[in-house]
Amino acid sequence: MTDRELRRRAESLLHTQKDALSDDDFLSMAEVLEELQIHQAELTIQNEELRQSQNRLMHLSRRYKDLFDRVPAPCLVLDSEGVIKEANWAAEALFDRSRKTLAGLPFMALVLSPFQTTVTENRTQTFLKKGIHKADAQVEGPGGKTLQVRIESTSFEEEGESLCLTTLIDLTQLRELEAEQKKNQKETLNLLKRQKNFLANVNHELRTPLTAILAAYELLTTTELTAEQQDFSETIYRSSHHLLTLIEDLLKFHRQQNKGTSGDREVPFVFSEMTNDLYRTFKPQAEYKSLEFEVNVPATVPRVLIGCESVLRQVLSNLVGNALKFTEKGSIVLQANWNRDKAGQSWLIVDVVDTGIGMNPAYVKEAFDRFSQEKSDEDRPFGGLGLGLAICKELLFQVGGTIDVTSRIDQGSAFHVTFPVRTKPAATAPETTGLDVLLVEDNIETGRLIELALRKQGLKVQWVKDGSEALKAFSAQQPGLVLLDLQLPQMDGYEVLRRMKDQLTHENGPCFWAVSGHLMVEMLPQVKAAGFDDYVEKPFNVNDFSRKVMECLHG
Repeated sequence: MTDRELRRRAESLLHTQKDALSDDDFLSMAEVLEELQIHQAELTIQNEELRQSQNRLMHLSRRYKDLFDRVPAPCLVLDSEGVIKEANWAAEALFDRSRKTLAGLPFMALVLSPFQTTVTENRTQTFLKKGIHKADAQVEGPGGKTLQVRIESTSFEEEGESLCLTTLIDLTQLRELEAEQKKNQKETLNLLKRQKNFLANVNHELRTPLTAILAAYELLTTTELTAEQQDFSETIYRSSHHLLTLIEDLLKFHRQQNKGTSGDREVPFVFSEMTNDLYRTFKPQAEYKSLEFEVNVPATVPRVLIGCESVLRQVLSNLVGNALKFTEKGSIVLQANWNRDKAGQSWLIVDVVDTGIGMNPAYVKEAFDRFSQEKSDEDRPFGGLGLGLAICKELLFQVGGTIDVTSRIDQGSAFHVTFPVRTKPAATAPETTGLDVLLVEDNIETGRLIELALRKQGLKVQWVKDGSEALKAFSAQQPGLVLLDLQLPQMDGYEVLRRMKDQLTHENGPCFWAVSGHLMVEMLPQVKAAGFDDYVEKPFNVNDFSRKVMECLHG
């Protein structure tokens, strides 16, 4: 009986039996009626709240189903047996099957056999442990196509039933892209290897004849020449040196592009000898342009320094070469100093100052950018690649040094270099006996000129042209120094070195120097590991080379 019916009955009873009821009974009946009215009001409110809750649940249910259906990733709801209960539209697209077809289908029917065990274990762990559980597998896609997928599953409860929400991420395109990238990477590495070998071979083929040209020039200057012949020889020297500078710039640029580091090693070197080399190299050009060229190295600079000698030589060569290029009158000064900071780090400080054309202050910030030149391609009177200063900056940065410049148009430029070094006493020269130098060089012109230059120093030199002759000569009389070209016919320099060291009968053997125009930065560890004591890169200044040999043999 409803509240409304109960109220009507109570009112009827109250009115029909009113005369028979006592006042107390009447009051009791009134109280009952009032309570019924309150109860009815409460039930009305509860019914309204229940109706609103039902509406909210229906809204949330529709929203859940709508969100589930709109998730861009394929989603499945599985029961504890792995049977699909629900699927969204993305799952329809992935498997090319309708949701009605997927519902009731065991998920394993879609998983390829090699991965069914993995997927089963993943589902088991999903129901046993909270959290998201992942597994990679292959499933059957449209038209029997194999798809690479990542399965991510998590469990939840619905109406007392344990269910599993499974999301599938299609990795097929990603895996194909990764495979393509690996293939491209392999091809790129092979291409870089071929490129490096090609560059090394070209490097060798260019440097070997340059060595002969420069050596011939240096020997030629020791003879009597007419003024015209002297002018011709200076032209040969300047052109050869310019070509060598271009080769060095291109090789340095290539190394930095492919390695990101110069790869130069720290070695002991005599800084005054380096500056003397620079002076002898550039003095003829300065005289040709009627320029004053000064190199000042005070006695406060230690004689023997340890640092990346090849980097410093390259930087100073570029700076002096640029100064000569852009200076038509006046002077060029290379000033060196040395100090030690509070942390104990030693620094070599070098300033290269010229009175050349200078630079616009607005361009100074761009001076160290690659391929940067102040003049346009249509108005470049000085030529060049625009790599020199950029290489200087990068090389110095890699070894912890710095470079900056101040310049004004028509007043010249001043480059300031700080270079980290260490100090160490000069090494003692090795003991030598018998033959001074065994030269192993297959290039006729280069070998003949090196032999002649060393003989002019009063050294006993034996020149052979291949590995077999070298081993015979070495067995007959061990020299104080072996100059070994790495690229020899039939037997390369590494093999010759190994066999020579096998012949040694005592530890105090000769020094072995690798000589090659083929040397690249990546090869230096191999040269050192092979057992060479030092290396000489073609082309080189014959007089400087001869002096270095003399220091090795006699200190």
